[in-house]
Amino acid sequence: MGLKKSPPTSSSFSDTDLVSLSYVSELKNPLDTLELMQLVDLAIARNSSLNITGVLSCEGNRFCQIIEGPANSIEMLWSSIKNDPRHSNIFTLGAKKIKQRAFANWSMRLVDSKQITTFEPKLNNFTAK
Repeated sequence: MGLKKSPPTSSSFSDTDLVSLSYVSELKNPLDTLELMQLVDLAIARNSSLNITGVLSCEGNRFCQIIEGPANSIEMLWSSIKNDPRHSNIFTLGAKKIKQRAFANWSMRLVDSKQITTFEPKLNNFTAK
């Protein structure tokens, strides 16, 4: 199934609103286990500096991710993700204002596709079966 390029996140958020954004993408080249662990380590460091938390699922060449944090930080990270040459066919399920974080203790946590869909059921349409 091909994915469609996603529109930018909504500009209806103030910079300090707490926002959650879910997306899927395809990797141009699948990552081996070591490369995936290195990517998660980099995400933990970057997300911590931006006050972003979230979860990531990677199976084969499919990424599913949910990120949450201040709207300005989410916008900055989302721009970086959309311009990352390792991704293609990026599709967002949208950004929404949230009252509290679902992943407050995780700058980034790697989960399997079944786990990520418990957090965002719409991702079920995009995860490996």
